[in-house]
Amino acid sequence: FTIDDARRLANEVSRLQGLGADGDVVETGRAQIAAALQRRAERMREAGDWEGARALAADAQILLPDVAATRAFAANVETQYRQYQQAQAEQDRATARADYDSLMAQATVDSAWLNRVWRVRGALAGDAAFMDQSSRDIAAKVARSIEALAAADRFAAARELLQRGTSLIPDNPVLADAS
Repeated sequence: FTIDDARRLANEVSRLQGLGADGDVVETGRAQIAAALQRRAERMREAGDWEGARALAADAQILLPDVAATRAFAANVETQYRQYQQAQAEQDRATARADYDSLMAQATVDSAWLNRVWRVRGALAGDAAFMDQSSRDIAAKVARSIEALAAADRFAAARELLQRGTSLIPDNPVLADAS
């Protein structure tokens, strides 16, 4: 059932109204069209097609402005969409935090590691306290790795890691001390 199907049926209901059909027939016809559109929007939503469901709900309001059910289900779709977005954002933050923790637990620290941890950290940018702490934690881990590389006479790798670290965390005193 598409919005075009609904338009055709709504036009028929309006034609019946123009021919003097009973008010109950017209009201029932419009309510059934609204219910069919609502079912279609719900199926779209359940399939993950939020944009389609939202568009269909908005179109239903335009097509059937006098049917209270269209306003209610359009508002419901929008509320559910906001809840979905919030849940998705929370899941994304939880995944990013788990990825960050996993990266911080790794022993190997090189430029590729630093790029990955910095990218994952960026997904958590809304948490200022985390961002401050993670900058310090990353800098400390990088500084320890620089010291280990230098102690192993791997000065080029140590210099590369220091340059990459200071490019990402320029004002960190731990990295400044490592140079």
